Amino acid sequence: MRIFAAVSQESAPKVRAIAETYGLRVRILVLLRQRKRKLDLRNTLKEGFDWIVFTSGYGAKTFAEEVMSGGLFHLLLNVKVAAVGPGTYSSLKRFGIGVDFLPENYTTSALADELPAEAGKRVLTVRSNEGDSELEEALSKRGFIVRRINAYENVKRRKPIREVSDNDIVIFGSSEIVRTFAELSREVRPANL
Repeated sequence: MRIFAAVSQESAPKVRAIAETYGLRVRILVLLRQRKRKLDLRNTLKEGFDWIVFTSGYGAKTFAEEVMSGGLFHLLLNVKVAAVGPGTYSSLKRFGIGVDFLPENYTTSALADELPAEAGKRVLTVRSNEGDSELEEALSKRGFIVRRINAYENVKRRKPIREVSDNDIVIFGSSEIVRTFAELSREVRPANL
């Protein structure tokens, strides 16, 4: 029996390092890679937001790199920042962007429910183009004026998964990784619900 960690290319080094720290022999199965999208942050940030909400470390990194390379840091001075969890927080911190809010539970639904602001505030969400719209819908229901930018896209592996056998264990880190695994596995089929 082998243990596989089905991950994105971005998270593969971190997962490998954590597994090694604990003496685990985990095979890395990269199913997605992230690709930055062209952003017009200068004009977007000039719209004036009260909050910027980040739901992934890669989205935070992509946004921060664009801010730094474009000399746009000054446009963030009066904006509060929310991150879905510690990984996203760390990505922002590496670029000198402080985080004003982390939800108690590290999920987008908790982020939407707990964001400490009053109705009418302008919120920019920074996401993947594959991400659902539940965060934006929940924030809108709370009375926020929400704008979303898709900072990156996930590019799925194309070749079928043949490395994994019936006796192996596969660990998944996200719903997108599960969907990709199911699509690429010749033996896994969606259940009829």
